[in-house]
Amino acid sequence: TLHEVLHTMHLHGLSAIPVVDESTKKIRGVYSRSDITFLTKASDAEDAVRNLSLTLEALMAQQRTDVTTPDALHTCSMRHTLQYVFEYFAQWKFNRLICVDEEERVVGVVSARDLVAYFL
Repeated sequence: TLHEVLHTMHLHGLSAIPVVDESTKKIRGVYSRSDITFLTKASDAEDAVRNLSLTLEALMAQQRTDVTTPDALHTCSMRHTLQYVFEYFAQWKFNRLICVDEEERVVGVVSARDLVAYFL
């Protein structure tokens, strides 16, 4: 549920979580702190709290129709170099790549914060 996702993100200091298909284990999308569509769709505070029980599948369906979150999923592979990642971040002004294998299964996440920490 959204409540579980927000709790996990808060607990681990994450800005986003990959959304994975349960049966295929393939990446389906990313849910991030900026994806607060459940608040904008709420009619009042009680409705917002009720939305916390929504599944990520329901939330992801809402995001696809929201023009403020186009192409939120950006991926790379284990074969990409650090230079590629830096250039990608600079070109697309994006700060997170989901690293996937050949079958599009998540193997990790690379963020701009990770790269800064690596070089410090």
